[in-house]
Amino acid sequence: MTKTPSTTPASQRQLVLTFIGLVAGPLLALVCAGMGLYLVLTGKTIAGVVFILVLTQLFIGLGLWAYNARKKFALSQNVE
Repeated sequence: MTKTPSTTPASQRQLVLTFIGLVAGPLLALVCAGMGLYLVLTGKTIAGVVFILVLTQLFIGLGLWAYNARKKFALSQNVE
């Protein structure tokens, strides 16, 4: 008896990674950069710099990680 692999969890994972890598990560980074710029312009320099240097870079890194993980996952699914 042979088992056929279920494609639902694999496609679900690829869909989630695509959403995080191409939509959520860049959008959250853009929002954090805008909020940091607003805080710097209103005089809250330390909070603004934290938003720009820490949170924005964190969301950019999250998006890049998800994008690369999606590519690796897609390649591993095509090879097998």
